[in-house]
Amino acid sequence: MESQSGHQKDPQAWPLTPAFTAWVMVSGSLAVLLTSLLLRINTNDGGITHVVGIFVSMFWVVGALSVVPLLASFVVWPLFARRVSAGSRSGAFAYFLSAVLAFNVAWILWNHLQMAHQIVSVRAFITMTGIVEIVAIALVALLIWLSGARILGPRGSTRLIGLGTALAIATFALMLDAKESTDHRVFPHAAAVAEARERAQPSMTPPHSHPTGPLILIGIDGLSWPEVHSLVQQGKLPTLAKLVASGTSGSLSNGNQSFSPPIWTTIYTGRKKEVHGIHGYRRVVVSASGEPVPNLRMLGDYFDVFYGLQHILQRLPSLGLWSIETVSSHDRRTPPIWDVVSSYKKRVVVANPLVSLPLSPVNGAIVSLDHSWKRGPVAYQPESLAADWGKLPLKDLIQDDDETFDAHADRLAEEVTFILDLFRTHEVDLGIFYTHFLDSVSHFNWDFYARDKFFLGDLPSGLSNDEWAKVIEENAADRAFRCYKIVDEQLRRFVDAFPNATFLVVSDHGWTYSGYEHFGSPDGVIIASGPDVRRGQVIVGATIEDIMPTLISRLQIPLSRELTGKPLNELFFDQVDSGFVASYNDWSVEPQQQRIEAVDDEDAERLRAIGYIE
Repeated sequence: MESQSGHQKDPQAWPLTPAFTAWVMVSGSLAVLLTSLLLRINTNDGGITHVVGIFVSMFWVVGALSVVPLLASFVVWPLFARRVSAGSRSGAFAYFLSAVLAFNVAWILWNHLQMAHQIVSVRAFITMTGIVEIVAIALVALLIWLSGARILGPRGSTRLIGLGTALAIATFALMLDAKESTDHRVFPHAAAVAEARERAQPSMTPPHSHPTGPLILIGIDGLSWPEVHSLVQQGKLPTLAKLVASGTSGSLSNGNQSFSPPIWTTIYTGRKKEVHGIHGYRRVVVSASGEPVPNLRMLGDYFDVFYGLQHILQRLPSLGLWSIETVSSHDRRTPPIWDVVSSYKKRVVVANPLVSLPLSPVNGAIVSLDHSWKRGPVAYQPESLAADWGKLPLKDLIQDDDETFDAHADRLAEEVTFILDLFRTHEVDLGIFYTHFLDSVSHFNWDFYARDKFFLGDLPSGLSNDEWAKVIEENAADRAFRCYKIVDEQLRRFVDAFPNATFLVVSDHGWTYSGYEHFGSPDGVIIASGPDVRRGQVIVGATIEDIMPTLISRLQIPLSRELTGKPLNELFFDQVDSGFVASYNDWSVEPQQQRIEAVDDEDAERLRAIGYIE
């Protein structure tokens, strides 16, 4: 019988057949698993062609990655050939199978342990947690390989102990990463409310008449309560302090997400990402079916914030199996608030809506000031606004110099001037202004406490709220915190221009103390202020799904029964009953412009530098 197996005659012969069989088995099995998961979390409008296209793509992805351990295991084959071949006729197959499987397990862990992956990120550094995770990944892979290949010993109990140990180590690493990611996730902002109330004693008397000013939503990407609290204490954010003191505020739950496109689209539509269909800046399109696979975060945003399958697909040659496209407004399956408001003949002006190009006409104006005026109706409605703005995007990123920081701060001021004029000209019922300035600055400067250092110690991980506030105070002159002052100054211009307006200031996420930016999905900020807003209270339980219903109801527009959020009526003295409609599916808007197939070079450079795309 042994003569039928070449590698049994000569244990050190190169066993090509077992190696190839192991590669096909692991690649095929994981391709089936990935295909099943992707079909579970995405719609399938392409039929069997779409399913086959996904499977072939996944087989190529897993197979291409698995070539690495296959070649490596061939290199060291002579060291273990006699041992693994002597244990069983299938020893060579088990040897290569375990090697390929171990690598894939290590790759999965590597992509989902954020602290370990940080050393190859845009802001490359490592902490003790990251080192522990890297060691854990190596041990897990080694134990799977040695146990599966019977190198640990021929007895089944020995192999089971090895695999059980690997599972325990992997579980420990995931739990450690989860703890690090969620440290200080929710900041008790009540202290910020108390500080602000002391600075501006507001009247607690409800208004005698309904407010006559507009409703204004200010979206500040990355605005974070810990930083707001400390800077309010220092008296550096007078506008935010006034809004908090004269209104009501709290934490805004983002549903354990940390990626801006789905969060802001939920804020604008009142629907979960599974419904509105926006999961990121880019989507994968299967070439065979022409159908998209927009959601690649199979383990949820908690682990799949920036890494994982999407980054592999963006880096690996596609062989024509798939393409990467920029997400556009055509991918949004539910209407945004500006379309609904327009359909009810309310006047609206929108500035810089995220992931919304090409823009559709509204009853008012809608612009994307981050884009060149050359884009025309894709980024400006009405098109005449392009000539009024006429500014090229800033190409330099907010990284390491104050000159670039100042240029972006000046551009923010110019945007506010332009939008305030639009608000006045169109006599808005609803004004929306979004800025990514603070978040961009934070991404490039969050290592203020250890700039240019590769290994980070315990600062600022594990600090108490008071200790963190002291760190901010000591570093208040750094760009990471000066950006808050810049935003506060521009916010003051809105408040001064519309003293009778009702303001809703929101953010999509905060920042962690750990140095890992906003991994762990810290809650965002919500602040409401205006003539009809209750004073000095704390908002509890508000979510990103509640923002659109709140705005819609205040505009006395019927609420769609499809909205899963609720109006935050507790914010206001008077209660508005706007009624209900079945859905907004028949909202009346103009046909959209041409599809956007690729982002501008400037957009791609900014998103790539932050780490959002490859």
